Amino acid sequence: MADSVQPAVDFLARALSILLLALLPANAPLALREPAQPLAAAAFVAFVVVSAIAARVLARRAPVPAALVIATALAAAIGAALYEGDRGPLARAVFWMTPLVWATVGALVAWPLLDALGLTGGERSKNKKARAAAFVVVLAIAPALLYAARARIASRTTIWQAVLAADAGNEPAALFVATAKTRDGDRLGGHAVLLACARARPTACRCADREIEEALDLGRYDDAIATLDASPACEPAPREKGMRAEALSGQSRGADALALATDALKHDPKERHALLASARSLYLAGALGPAKTYAQDAVAEGRGAIANLLLGLVLFAENDLAGAAAQFSEVLAKDPLNVAATFDLALVAHKNNRNREAREGYLRTLTLDPKNADARYNLAILTHENGFDDESSHHLDELSRIAPADPRIAPLRRALKPKAP
Repeated sequence: MADSVQPAVDFLARALSILLLALLPANAPLALREPAQPLAAAAFVAFVVVSAIAARVLARRAPVPAALVIATALAAAIGAALYEGDRGPLARAVFWMTPLVWATVGALVAWPLLDALGLTGGERSKNKKARAAAFVVVLAIAPALLYAARARIASRTTIWQAVLAADAGNEPAALFVATAKTRDGDRLGGHAVLLACARARPTACRCADREIEEALDLGRYDDAIATLDASPACEPAPREKGMRAEALSGQSRGADALALATDALKHDPKERHALLASARSLYLAGALGPAKTYAQDAVAEGRGAIANLLLGLVLFAENDLAGAAAQFSEVLAKDPLNVAATFDLALVAHKNNRNREAREGYLRTLTLDPKNADARYNLAILTHENGFDDESSHHLDELSRIAPADPRIAPLRRALKPKAP
């Protein structure tokens, strides 16, 4: 569908959704899938036309229903504008739309329907009582429906999760739920939501952008490249090249990454992903001086914790242990549960012969990530170096359990084997 028409279709489809939800808040769909939106938009236009005709017909002999019919159509349109995008899940409109919709239904029952059935036409006072009774009975349906739907519409999170279950490509829902999961410590779960959104709707560029950023931070480089391939129109050229270069550098494809990053930096010298890709590629190639320069620039341009960690590793390789510790500590100050920074800080302590601090750091790493093979191996080495071979054997056994194919196991086991007298 043409880009110029799609916003209007979205708006009209949301307005119809509000009407459906107000009629049946416990059962109506919380989100309309994209293929159904044109039909829903046409249905709302038809509703507005019919409402206008009905209001004109009823204006003289039944002004209350006429006014309520027009108010309902206007309220649906206002709700569609009010709850657009991230401003809130559409279903939040049911709290004020449901009473209005059922008041309109009640008025239509109490005036035209009673007249059509011949249930009015006597004394004026009796007519008023009959209409009032019918109106109240129908209006009482609204609170009953809201009560029945309470679990479904209790909170924004509940609604967004239900929307996402029906439509994985709903961008506002995916962004909200992913943010909530990340805030609660489930970063992998948040990434999975973004990945599903980007796959379900490649035009959902905010999902794609967030998914790529999260994938790069989490080391899920295949996912990042797949999303870049599936959403080519979402990223400006230098940023797309920088992101792709960073993913390639994470896959140890240094030459390809460096070439792509260099091209990106020609067009935007401050592209943070390209800076990080250059730093990582050069670090892996052993070019520590240029790697440090690029890593410092990546930190300065706000690439985040991953840039601080890489700069710390470069400084560690240059034996600048104080500088490395400062970078790792900066990451932990913002994210105390960061596994890589916890391990790297323990590594600095180990190198400085602060054995107790190193041991505590490795153990904390294993608390955060019980399957961290490097922390387990370093604990085995550290305790062996300090004469605690029983503890060293324990850590070696644990390493064998979590990473049985690790090539470091056999040499260390030989070192721990008691020598023949």
